[in-house]
Amino acid sequence: GVCVYNGRVSDVDSYMRQTTGNDEFALPLGTNPADHALEVFCGSRGEKEDWEKHYKESQMARDNLSIFTDSVCEACTSGSISVD
Repeated sequence: GVCVYNGRVSDVDSYMRQTTGNDEFALPLGTNPADHALEVFCGSRGEKEDWEKHYKESQMARDNLSIFTDSVCEACTSGSISVD
C-alpha cells in the first residue's frame, strides 16, 4: 500500500476539497468520514485521482516528514527501535 492521507479523520473532507480544488469528494451529510475516505481513496469514486501523488505534494506530507527529520529521538532518526 501507499500513503494517501495522514491526518485526523475529521479533517479528511477538507483535505479532499483542497487537494482536488472542488467539492466532488465532499463528505455527504451523515456519512462516517472514515468510510467515506475508504470509498474515495480505495474505491471507484476516486479512481481518476492520483491520491498518492496528491499526498506526496501536500503540505500535510511535508509537515509529517519534518516531524521525523527534526526529531531528537534517536530511535526515530536512526530507524531502529528496541524493546527492553
